[in-house]
Amino acid sequence: MAWPKGSDALDDIAFDLISELDVPKAFEIESESYPADEAATLDAFVQRQKQAPELFLGAYIHSDEPKSGSSENRKLIGYICATLSSSSTLTHSSMSTHEPNGTSVCIHSVCAAPAHRRRGIATRLLKEYLSRLQQASDESENKKSPKYSRVLLIAHDDLRALYENAGFEWVGPSAVVHGARPWFEMRKLLDATRPTDSEVEAASQMLSIPPDIMQALQASLASSSRRARPTARLLSSNAQLDEVLTVTDSSAGTTKVNKYDLLCPRLGCGCLILKSGAAQLVDQDIVNQEVLGSHSQVSSSPSSTPASIPCWIVEPNPMVFENIGFSKSVPQSTEGPKMKYLLCADCDHGSLGWTFEGDTRFWVICSRVGYKAQDT
Repeated sequence: MAWPKGSDALDDIAFDLISELDVPKAFEIESESYPADEAATLDAFVQRQKQAPELFLGAYIHSDEPKSGSSENRKLIGYICATLSSSSTLTHSSMSTHEPNGTSVCIHSVCAAPAHRRRGIATRLLKEYLSRLQQASDESENKKSPKYSRVLLIAHDDLRALYENAGFEWVGPSAVVHGARPWFEMRKLLDATRPTDSEVEAASQMLSIPPDIMQALQASLASSSRRARPTARLLSSNAQLDEVLTVTDSSAGTTKVNKYDLLCPRLGCGCLILKSGAAQLVDQDIVNQEVLGSHSQVSSSPSSTPASIPCWIVEPNPMVFENIGFSKSVPQSTEGPKMKYLLCADCDHGSLGWTFEGDTRFWVICSRVGYKAQDT
């Protein structure tokens, strides 16, 4: 088959696992795509392919020149490589160590060759990759413990749209330091393993329920589960703060408390974080600008970073929360206690705010949570 010169023939891209023969070509693409302080070494690529070959996926087009040592007429133009971790977030350790029994897929690199960029190859690679991971989990022998539960990566903020279009969600600033630019974590939670048709039929026979009725019942239960959690109302500006607070007067003075329950803002979660009236509004100094990342919904001038931000302060211990999780300690540029980010304990969405090791105060950023109105 003679392909047009210079054509990607995008409709004929083939996706396949990368063999050891193609590792040098993948490394070549890596070296052309990242600055020297961010690019991985050839040895790292060789190890990733040996340790997790099922997580090293390539995008190929036809080539008239077979590669050395093979009769296959194809050319590698892009790839994704990853390893496994038991951690639910990306750290230096999870990025450098492969844990064969881990369920978090830690993506190290998503690359398209320079001559084939801005043609949708990276997006197609990501979607194919996620589809394969989901299928592997669905076909896992242990239905109660899927093979893969989440896909994690870190990216610079200018690539946020690419990964969101592929189905990833923005988590927040990453503690990983690799190169000169800051990194931000993104995540894709894989669907829970779905029952097969044969499993549904077997269950329906045990209960003497026709399979079609069983399927309808399952759909109804799933729908009810989705309706059980309210959709969180989000703030678009600081001006809306007055709408979600209550002013109370006491002998100690005037305080402003949260009028509504605070919810996880992630669509599809919406779990209860904090009950109404449990936190006071403060204008808190920002001691670590990374806690803001670039996804705060309270707008500020793109050219300036706020010195303080409206927060709900929660005291005197985490038991005040209905549902809260914490990140690992975040390294600080100055002396003092280490910071931890606040996360939704149900879905790990964050950061919602921060606290410090040994502190009895917890700051929830007003724009990072949703609000449950009384009629929802």
